[in-house]
Amino acid sequence: MEIIGTRNDWREIWEYCESIKELGQPEKSRCARGRRNLWLKAEPNYSTGKYRRAIEDDYLWGICREIYPDGDLAQIYYGNRGIDWHRDASYCTRIGRILNLGNAILETKDGEKLISLKLTGGEIIEFNTKLLHRGIPDDQRRIGIGIWRAKIPIHTNWEN
Repeated sequence: MEIIGTRNDWREIWEYCESIKELGQPEKSRCARGRRNLWLKAEPNYSTGKYRRAIEDDYLWGICREIYPDGDLAQIYYGNRGIDWHRDASYCTRIGRILNLGNAILETKDGEKLISLKLTGGEIIEFNTKLLHRGIPDDQRRIGIGIWRAKIPIHTNWEN
């Protein structure tokens, strides 16, 4: 896990994400129960491995493409509820990226090695999705945007 860049316009992105927060849904995964999130482009169904259509937002998707040009789907997650230790599901490839919008601590474990990043806003983080990792928000207003590349092409794997 490492910081690979920063966005100076992160507060404007945060404001926009906050303005569409009501479109979000409660998290379904066990490791982040109670967190509110919003999927862009496609939402993976963890039990079937297929995708549901998600929000189309040109502004946010443009930002996601700048951060991760090969990304296929993204998730905006809100608030003081973090995510416990987990590995990202089989829907995504090994490399993921996060745009951090607020105060948080991100951690990953690579064997016995613990990497911990204290973040304050605007950081772009690249991480190995298959290593154990977690996010601890340090602010109730923190927002994160996770971006992944799909392991199986989304356009061929839609749910009915």
